[in-house]
Amino acid sequence: MRLKRIDVFRLFAIYMVVWAHSQFFDGIKAESSIAKGLELGVDLVVRSTMQFFFIASGYFLGGRILDHPSQKFATAWKYMKKLLLFFVFWSIVYAIENPSYVMSLITKKPVTLILTLLFEGTRIHLWFLVALFLVIGLFALWPLNKKGKSFLIFGAIVYIIGLLGGSYQITPIGLNLDFNTRNGIFFSALFFAIGVLFYIKKPQVSPALAWGLYLGGFAIFSFETYFLWANWSALPIRHDYLIGSIPYGIGAFLIAFTAKRETKLDNLLAPYGKYVLGIYVSHLLFLDLLKPLGVSLDPVLWGFLFPILVFGSALLAVILLSKTPLRSIVV
Repeated sequence: MRLKRIDVFRLFAIYMVVWAHSQFFDGIKAESSIAKGLELGVDLVVRSTMQFFFIASGYFLGGRILDHPSQKFATAWKYMKKLLLFFVFWSIVYAIENPSYVMSLITKKPVTLILTLLFEGTRIHLWFLVALFLVIGLFALWPLNKKGKSFLIFGAIVYIIGLLGGSYQITPIGLNLDFNTRNGIFFSALFFAIGVLFYIKKPQVSPALAWGLYLGGFAIFSFETYFLWANWSALPIRHDYLIGSIPYGIGAFLIAFTAKRETKLDNLLAPYGKYVLGIYVSHLLFLDLLKPLGVSLDPVLWGFLFPILVFGSALLAVILLSKTPLRSIVV
C-alpha cells in the first residue's frame, strides 16, 4: 500500500535534486556573497535526498521481497527491468542531446570509458539507476538471513570503504580506489538495508526524534564539510556522502514515515509521486534548454526561479508522455 505522505516527500525530494542540479550546472558563477551563500545552503540542504530514496526503496521493495520469498527474483527483476530500460533509453537520449560529452569519453582510457558508461551512462545523474539496480539484485540474491541484519552489516562495511575512497580520500586515512565510490553499491546498500530494517521493525518513532535525527545529521554533515574544506580545501559540492549522511537520511525518511494524519495537501500532491523517477531522468534536458535564460537575470533571483522552471517543465513533460506509448520510459 502506498503511503501518501511518503509520495509527497518523494516529490519534495526530487524538487531538491532538481534545485541542486540547477545550482551546480547552471553555468553561472556566483560572484556576490549572497549568491555564494545560496549555493552553499542549497548544497547542504539537499544532501538527504538520495538517502531518502534508497531507504524508501528498501522499505517498500525490500519489504515486498521479504514478504514473498518464493517470488523474490520475479519481484526484484520486475523493478530492475524498469531501471535498466530507463538507463539505456535515457543514455541514448543524452548521447544524442550532448554528443560532445560522449566524444570526450572516447578519448579517455578504455577502462575509464567502460566504467563510466556502465555506472553513469551518458549523463552523470543516471548513476542512481545503476546503484539502485545493483542493490535490488544483490538483496534478492543475498544468501544469508536478511532478518539477521547481515545485509545491514555488509552495507555498513562498503559504506566505510566508500567514504574512505570518496570524500575522505584526501585525508591521511583515505583510499585511492581509482573509482568514484558514489557509483555502484558503496552507499546505496546501507540505506536500502536501513529501509528493510524499518520494514521489519516498524519503529515507533516520535516526530521530535525524527526531526532530531534530521537536524543532527544536517549539523554533522555541515561540520564534516567545513572540516574537510578547512583542512584539505575540499569544496562542499564534492561531498555526496559523509558520516552525517546516515542520520540525515534516516531523519528525512522518518519525518515522512511518522506523519499520522494526511492533510489536504497530501491528497493533492500524492498522485504526482508516481512521476518522480521520470522527472529525475529527464530534468537535465530542460536544465540544458532553459539555462541560457539566466544570463540576463539577477543570479540570486535565477537561483530560485531556475529550479521551478526546470521542475515544472519536467513534470509537465512526464505527465504528457505518460499518456502516450512512451509511458514505459517515464513512469
